Amino acid sequence: MPKNEIGGVGGMFSGKKRKFGKLNLCLYHSLSNPEHLKFFSNRVGVFVFDEVQKAPIEACRAVVDKMPAKYRIGMSAEVKRKDRKEFLTMDSFGEVIKRFEEKD
Repeated sequence: MPKNEIGGVGGMFSGKKRKFGKLNLCLYHSLSNPEHLKFFSNRVGVFVFDEVQKAPIEACRAVVDKMPAKYRIGMSAEVKRKDRKEFLTMDSFGEVIKRFEEKD
């Protein structure tokens, strides 16, 4: 994908204006800014969350709950949490549909 088709806010876009592209990379703390969240939330069809075990964190839930994407995909090496709040992850992303072993 050409670099000019990638958008987002935060991370690689630090110090720059947010940009919308065919693929958007956004850090959840950048999306916790209501202006950034509004900019992206009504344009997203697929929402992918890396390290999905962090989804129950209050700051993450504030973002995830406001993303009306048709599809939500969460990825992580582990979904279980010490505080047993993985049920909140399942509430936002659904049940685990595929597990991979290290050999995979």
